[in-house]
Amino acid sequence: MADFKLGFFPICGSVIATVTGSAALIGGSGKGFEMGVSYFITSISMMLFTVVAMLALGPVIRKLRLYTIPELFARRFGKLAALIPALIIGFLYMTPTFGMQLVGMSSILSSITDLPAFWGIIIALP
Repeated sequence: MADFKLGFFPICGSVIATVTGSAALIGGSGKGFEMGVSYFITSISMMLFTVVAMLALGPVIRKLRLYTIPELFARRFGKLAALIPALIIGFLYMTPTFGMQLVGMSSILSSITDLPAFWGIIIALP
């Protein structure tokens, strides 16, 4: 987090790098091929929304010195309430995202080599 000293462009780059993974790249390429320019327009709108949200929420997050959403809940409603967003983020977002990254990397490896999908996932694990 660089002690809240990063500027606009490093933060934008960090957000984009966080969102971009093998599953997003493969899915985005496939959707772009399937939908054409219209998918590009939806991608641009998502990126613009991210930048606008960062511009709107960034100063507040810096002022409150927040690192995570559960930390916001803990400050506002108590430590027990922080468990709810932590579980939601952990199980409903991070677990499927991790699985998609493994399948995405396996797809890349199996399309480049003759490696079966199972071994692609095993190689992608570390």
